[in-house]
Amino acid sequence: CGALHDCTHDVQNASGVSCASGACNYGSCNSGFGDCDSTRPNGCETNLWQTEACGTTCGNRVDCLQTVHHVLGTYCNQGSCDFTSCVPVNAYANCDGVHSNGCETPLKEVTSCGTNCLVRRDCTQTVRHATGISCATTGNCAFSACDAGYASCDNNTNNGCEALLWDDTNCRTQCGTGMNCTTLSHVQTAHCVTGTCEIQACANLYKNCNGTVSDGCETNLLNINNCGDCGVHCINNFGTTSCSLSGNTAVCNPQCAGNSANCDNNLVNGCESLETTTNCGSCGRTCSLYHANASCAGGTCYIQTCETLWGNCDNNDSNGCEHNLSNDRFNCGSCGHRCPDASPCVGGQCQY
Repeated sequence: CGALHDCTHDVQNASGVSCASGACNYGSCNSGFGDCDSTRPNGCETNLWQTEACGTTCGNRVDCLQTVHHVLGTYCNQGSCDFTSCVPVNAYANCDGVHSNGCETPLKEVTSCGTNCLVRRDCTQTVRHATGISCATTGNCAFSACDAGYASCDNNTNNGCEALLWDDTNCRTQCGTGMNCTTLSHVQTAHCVTGTCEIQACANLYKNCNGTVSDGCETNLLNINNCGDCGVHCINNFGTTSCSLSGNTAVCNPQCAGNSANCDNNLVNGCESLETTTNCGSCGRTCSLYHANASCAGGTCYIQTCETLWGNCDNNDSNGCEHNLSNDRFNCGSCGHRCPDASPCVGGQCQY
């Protein structure tokens, strides 16, 4: 054709090859080829289905090795990029169903963590109350530690530390059933503090005297062993006692027997005897007798003993041991002992 051209040889990859006006020509390109140099005498010289230049026309060809990501076995499939499989260890998946962009979806990133396209999650949203959040190689969310007061009690790492340990209604330091701080006996206010119930306020006239939280405010303060407060024990050695209210306060209420009174105004220790040398017959009345060691009986001061060389010669206890027995010749050494013949008394001895 023309200058001795063999159109069947020169026109490549085309059908309907012909010679017109001395030049080779063709009807159409074969599948997968294109006339990209726009020279009809050489036919459809360009292979459109190459991995590094894949397309359906000369103008829409792409390099599949650059556009298809995270795959193995990249190739051009009749003008469209394709692949054999996603990369190993299930790190990526083809979740949009489009082969030309490869395995575009990550399965091992913290915001896209899963085992397949249908089972994926954003760990930063699903993992609660935890630090060090990541995506494990298993496709499950992971974390390094729970926040204070939380724990992973369902052993599901994908939802993190879902259990509140420091809960007033279920107070604990680890997974399991804890204590309900809101239902403790006779407790007005209690809260869970770092996993342990702490009683802030007891009900009126109750207190936690044994220091045990589990039985609440166990002690009624309207009793003689704990009257108004823990350990306040009402006693009365000279009468009876009870614990009763004075206004809104529980106080000891001693009742004094005969010859006793509450001389120190201390309701807790009750009544004191009125037969002592400091409270003889009435509170504050002391027995102090002249040159005598005194005692009290029946509310009256008596001489128990006189000091040396002093005597109660008038037998009147009220004025004590009034007589000096050391130099009285009529009471020398003892009451009524007279020294004869006007002998002097010296040191309680008659001098003959």
